[in-house]
Amino acid sequence: MLRRSIVSVFSLVLLLVFHQIAAQTPAETAALNDLFTATNGPNWISSSGWSGNLCNNAYGVACSSQQHVTALALGGNGLIGSIPLSFSNLAALRSLNLNFNSLTGALPSGLAASLTYLDFSVNSFTGSLPTSWASLISLSYMNLASNRLNGTLPVEWNILESLATVLISQNSLSGSLPETFANWNLKLFNAQQNSLSGSISTGLVQWASLSALYLGSNQFGGSLPGYAQWSLLTAFDVSSNSFSGTLPSALSLWTPLQTLNICQNNVTGTLPSVLSQLTRLVNFDVHANQLSGSLPAVYGSWRSLTAFNVYSNLLTGSIPSDYAPAWANMASFAVSANSLTGSLPISYSLWTVIKSFAANNNALTGLLPTGYSLWTALSSFGVSGNSLSGSLPLQYSTWSNIAAFSVSSNSLSGMLPETYASWTALTSFDVSSNALSGLLPTVFSQWSMASFSVALNSLTGALPLEYSAWTALSSFDVHANRLSGSLPSQYSVWTKLSLFAGYSNSFTNSLPVQYSAMTALAVCNVNSNSLTGTLPSGYSVMAMVSFLVSNNQLSGSLSLEFSSWTQAATLDFSINAFSGNLPSVWSTMTRMQSFAASSLGLTGVLPVQYSVWTAITSVQLQGNSFSGSLPSVWSAWSQLVSFGAGRGLSGSLPLQYSTWTQLTALVLNTNLLTGPLPAQWSVMQAMRSFVVSVNSLSGSLPQSFSSWTNIRFLQLSNNALSGLLPDAFTTMTALTLLQAASNSLSGSFPESWGSMTQLNNLALNSNMMTGPLLPITALTALQLLRLSSNSFSGTIPSAFSSLTRLADLELGTNSLIGSIPAEISALPLLSTLLVNNNQLIGSIADFPTSLRVLSMQSNLLTGSLPQVPSLLSVMSISNNMFTGVAFSPAVAVIPTTLSIIAIANNSFSGALPAVADLANLALFDARSNLFTGSIMPFPQQALLTLLLGSNSLTGNVPFVNAAIQWLDMSSNSLTGALPSLTSALTVLLGQNSFMGTFIASSFGTVLVQLGLGNNMLSGTIGDLPTTLTWLYVLNPLGLFYISQSAAKQSIQWSCTSCRLN
Repeated sequence: MLRRSIVSVFSLVLLLVFHQIAAQTPAETAALNDLFTATNGPNWISSSGWSGNLCNNAYGVACSSQQHVTALALGGNGLIGSIPLSFSNLAALRSLNLNFNSLTGALPSGLAASLTYLDFSVNSFTGSLPTSWASLISLSYMNLASNRLNGTLPVEWNILESLATVLISQNSLSGSLPETFANWNLKLFNAQQNSLSGSISTGLVQWASLSALYLGSNQFGGSLPGYAQWSLLTAFDVSSNSFSGTLPSALSLWTPLQTLNICQNNVTGTLPSVLSQLTRLVNFDVHANQLSGSLPAVYGSWRSLTAFNVYSNLLTGSIPSDYAPAWANMASFAVSANSLTGSLPISYSLWTVIKSFAANNNALTGLLPTGYSLWTALSSFGVSGNSLSGSLPLQYSTWSNIAAFSVSSNSLSGMLPETYASWTALTSFDVSSNALSGLLPTVFSQWSMASFSVALNSLTGALPLEYSAWTALSSFDVHANRLSGSLPSQYSVWTKLSLFAGYSNSFTNSLPVQYSAMTALAVCNVNSNSLTGTLPSGYSVMAMVSFLVSNNQLSGSLSLEFSSWTQAATLDFSINAFSGNLPSVWSTMTRMQSFAASSLGLTGVLPVQYSVWTAITSVQLQGNSFSGSLPSVWSAWSQLVSFGAGRGLSGSLPLQYSTWTQLTALVLNTNLLTGPLPAQWSVMQAMRSFVVSVNSLSGSLPQSFSSWTNIRFLQLSNNALSGLLPDAFTTMTALTLLQAASNSLSGSFPESWGSMTQLNNLALNSNMMTGPLLPITALTALQLLRLSSNSFSGTIPSAFSSLTRLADLELGTNSLIGSIPAEISALPLLSTLLVNNNQLIGSIADFPTSLRVLSMQSNLLTGSLPQVPSLLSVMSISNNMFTGVAFSPAVAVIPTTLSIIAIANNSFSGALPAVADLANLALFDARSNLFTGSIMPFPQQALLTLLLGSNSLTGNVPFVNAAIQWLDMSSNSLTGALPSLTSALTVLLGQNSFMGTFIASSFGTVLVQLGLGNNMLSGTIGDLPTTLTWLYVLNPLGLFYISQSAAKQSIQWSCTSCRLN
C-alpha cells in the first residue's frame, strides 16, 4: 500500500506539470483506449476520466498545450495484460511510468524518441531488450528492474548519452557489459541479480560522474574495477560474482564512498592499509573471499562505520583493539570463519550501540570480557568454535535485548548463570560443546525460547519441569551430558517442537505417552539412554521424519500404528529388547532413507512389502533371529548404499541384487546362507566393504569381482569356498583387508597380487593353500599376515624384512623347512610370531624386541635361547631341541609381562627359572626337560597350571596355592608331604618320594584326576569328590585303606596296595 501511495503522488505531480485542457490526436486517443482495453481498464484501481476526453481529466494522463500526450503515470494501478502495438502512436511522450503492475509480454519496441523518463519496473515483462530503443536519445532515467527479461544488453544503446540512471536488476539478462556504454553519462547503474558475465571493461572508466554502481549477484569475473576516475562513488556493490585478484589500492581514491560490498567473490591478497582513507565509509563487506593477512589497525579511521563484515576469509592475527573507540557507531561486527587469534578486545566495551557481534570459528583464546555487559542494545552474540575459556560472565545479565546467544564449541566451564533469566527476549541459546557443569537453571523458563542447545557438556540432574513454559520452542538439544531422571510429561505442551535431541544421557523410565501432543515433532533422538517400556502407539500422530531410540532397554513390539509416519526418512531401533516381527504395514513409509533395527530379538521373515522403499540408502538388520531368505524384490532399492542383515537367514544370495549398483557396504555375516557368490554382483562397482563370513557359501571366488576397484574390506572367512585366489583381483588396488580363513581355498598365492600396495590385513589361515611364501613379501603394507593351517612349503623368505609394518605374522601348521631368517628379528613392530608345527631347524639368533606373543613349538629348533623381549606375554617353544639353561640371568631378565611359559619337551638343564615375580603368570609348562635342583617359589596370584613332570627335581614342594587347577610334578625325586590344593581339577604327583598320610580333603571337592602312585604314602581313602573320574595310588612302599563308600564310587581305580576298610 505504501508503494502504491508513493506512485499515486508521483502521478499527481506529473499531471500538475503536464496537464492542459486540449484534445489529443485521434491516433493518440486510440492508443490510450487500446491500452485501457488491453490491460483490464475497468478493473484498474483508478480509471476516472478514461471514458471521455482523456486530456481533460483522465487519471494518470498529462497533455501538452499542443494537444499531445506527454506523460503517462499509471504506476501501481492494477494494470493486467500486455501493451498494445498502437502504443507507439504516443509520439510526444516524455515521461512513462507503468511500474508495480502485472504487465506481461514483450517490451514495446516503438516508443517516443522524446522520452526522458521510463519506468517499467516490477512487472512481468519477458523477452529481450529492444534494440530499437537506441532512438531514445533524450532518455535520462530507465528502470526495468524486477521483470523476467532475458537476452543481452544491446550494443546499439551506446548512443544513449543522456542516460544518467539505469536500473535493470532482478531479471535474467546475460552476456557482458558492452564497453561502448562508456558513452553514457551515468550516475547510477544497478544490474544486480542477473546472469551478466565477463570482465568490467577498462573503457567504462569514462563514467566519471558515477555515484553508485550495483553489479551484485551476477557472473562477472576478472579483476575488480578500481578506476581512480570513479572518484564520486558513494556506493560500490559487486557482491556474489567471480571477481579475482587483489583489492585495488585505487579504491582509496573514492573518498565519498559509504558502501563497499565485494563479498562472495574470489578476491585474494591482503586488506590494503590505504583503504583507511575512506573516512566516510558506513558499510564494509568483503566476506566470503580468500583474503589473508591481518586486520589493519589503521581502519580505525572509519569513524562513521556501522557494519564490518569480513567473515569467511583466511585472515590471521588478532582483532585490533584500535577499532574502539573510533567505531563508536558500530552496529554489526562479523569476523567469523577466519583464523584469528588472541583474545576478544576489552576495549570494544565502548561499542554501546552494537546489535550484532559474530566472531565464530576462529582460534580465539582467553576469557569472555565482562565489559561487554555495556552492550545493552545487543540482539545477537556469537563466538562459537574458538578456544575461549573461563566461565560465562554473570554481568551479561544486562543484555535485556539479546535474542540469539551462541558460545558453542569452546572450553568454557562453570555453571549456567541464573542471572541470565533477565534475557526475556531470548529465542536462541547455544552453549553446546563446552565443559559446563551443574544443573539446568529452572529460572530460564522466563525466556521466549525457540531454539535451546546445551549439548556436549557435563550437565547433571533432571530436566526442569518449568521449561514447559517454552510454548514456542521448536528445537531442544541436550544430548551428550550426564542428565538423568524421566523425560518430563509436562513438555507435551511444546506443540511447535520439531527437534528433540536427548541422546547419550542417562534418562530412565518410559517414553511419555503425553508427547503424542507434539504433532509437529519431526526429529526425535533419544539414543543411548536407559529408557524402558514400550513404544507409545500414540506417537503415530507426529509428523515424524527421524526417530532414533537405539541403545536403550525398550521392549515390546514395533508399533503397527507408526505406519502413519508417511514422511519418515530415518528410523533406528537398534540395541534394545524389542521382539516380534518387522511390521509389513510400514511399507507406507515410502520416503524411508535409513532404517536400522540391529541387535534386537526380532524374528520372522524379512517383509517383501518394504520393496516400495525405493529411496532407501541404508538398511541395518544384523543381530536378530530372522528366518527365511533375502527377499529378491528388494532389488527395487536401486539407491541402496549400505545393507546388513542376520542372524538365521538362509537360501542363496539373490542374483537380482545386481540392481544395487550404488552399494558400498554389505554385511551378511553369521547367517545360514548357501550357494555361490553371484558373479552378476560385479556391477556393484562402488563396493568398499563386503562381509559374508560365517555362512555356508560355496563355489569359487568370482573373477568378475575384479570390477570392485574401490573395495577396501573383503571378509569371506568360515564358509565352504574353494578354488584358487583369482589373478584378476589384482585390480583391487584399494584393498586393505582380506579375510578368507577357514575355507577350502587352494593353489599358490598369486604373484600378480603384488599390486595390492594398500593391503595391510591378510588372513588365509585354515585353507588348503600351497606353494612358496615369497610372492607375499611384495605386499609391503602388511600389518597382519595369518597363513597358519595350510600347506605352504619351502623356506621362510628373508624378504620378509621388507614388511617393516608387520605386527602379526602367523605361519604355524604348514610344511615350512629351513631356518628362521635373522631378518625376522629386525622387524621393528612385530608383536606376534607363530611358526609352530612346521619342520624348521637351526638356532635362533635373536627375537624381535617388540614381540609379545611367540609360538615356535613342534619344530626341530636347536641351540640356546637368545635374550627374551621385555614385553613378551606368551612364550610357547615346546617340542623342540633347545638346550642350555632356560632364562639364564646371564642372557636376560625374565619379562614380568609373561603370562604363559611353555618350554616342555626340550633339553633345558640346570635350575628352574626364577619366576616368583611374574604376577601375571597363569601357565608354566616345563615338562620333559633336564631340570635339576629344588623347586623355587612360584607366583601365587594368577597361576592356574603348573607342569614340571619328567625332570630331575628334588626337595620339598615349597608352596600351597589354592588357585592351581592343574598340577603335574610326576616323575621327579620330590620328597616331603603332599601340597594342599583345594581348587585343583588334575593333580599328578606320582613317581616321587612323597611320604606321610593321604588326606582326601586336601584336594577339595572339584577334583577330576588324582595320580599319587609310586610314592611312600599311606592312609585311608574315604569319601572322594563326586567329580573324580580317575585315581592312581599304586604305592609299593605304602598301604592304603579304602572305605566302603569310596569303593562304591564310579572311579577308574589303580591301587594294587589298597585294602578295603
